Amino acid sequence: MKIDPVVLKSVIGTYNRVVHKDTPVEPTKPVKDEVSLSDNAKILSSAVKAAKASEDVSMQKVKEIASKVSSGTYEVNSQKVAEKIVNQALFDKRV
Repeated sequence: MKIDPVVLKSVIGTYNRVVHKDTPVEPTKPVKDEVSLSDNAKILSSAVKAAKASEDVSMQKVKEIASKVSSGTYEVNSQKVAEKIVNQALFDKRV
């Protein structure tokens, strides 16, 4: 007698359901997903946040400054430049 493998699986499945019916099944605990970011991804994320927090570029302001630079009338505010350098250095240390 030859037993068809599909029928055999069905019979074994039915047997297991009947035999193990009275055995209490412990509920499984849900598995929590975890995400791990690489150092490069963290740096990129910080850069994106900084870019989003910065002011939008005004093309009118860029043209105005370019015109002043071309004509030689643009004055550099050394106090602001120094503040930006210090702030950038502090930012780079955090990243």
